[in-house]
Amino acid sequence: MEAVKIVNRFAGIQLDGTCTEKTHAAIIDDAKQPNHSKDVILFWDTYNSRNISRIAKSIHYRQLPRRLHSYFENEVHAMNRK
Repeated sequence: MEAVKIVNRFAGIQLDGTCTEKTHAAIIDDAKQPNHSKDVILFWDTYNSRNISRIAKSIHYRQLPRRLHSYFENEVHAMNRK
């Protein structure tokens, strides 16, 4: 329930109780650990029906943390292809 309150308060997102709520609880717990104090944590919210294509087109992937660049520069893994 702490994760639900935190995410709703700071991001205005209502979490579903099946997986996303538990995932955020784990992320918040991990983020509190000293070895993660300087980490940037990205959660890609796929439980979203809002069209963000206009926002996505206005941001170049190189503005994201360097560790994420490979997702845009390398071919998709065969297991992830449809």
